Amino acid sequence: MIGNGDRPDLATMDDAELLAWMGLDPTRWAYVFEMAAGRVPEDDETRRAWLVGWFTMAIEAGRADR
Repeated sequence: MIGNGDRPDLATMDDAELLAWMGLDPTRWAYVFEMAAGRVPEDDETRRAWLVGWFTMAIEAGRADR
């Protein structure tokens, strides 16, 4: 889970800033996805873990194409 001090203000970030902040961290990708698609309840660890796993695989697949 992302701590309060590590949450960006998505409304003020442009695409390049957002991509730089997310980097290769699947937790950050999942966080931004949650903000865009609908928040996962804090106590829903199974769903959150699935999202993090999905983004981990997506990031790794992207890295493999380099």
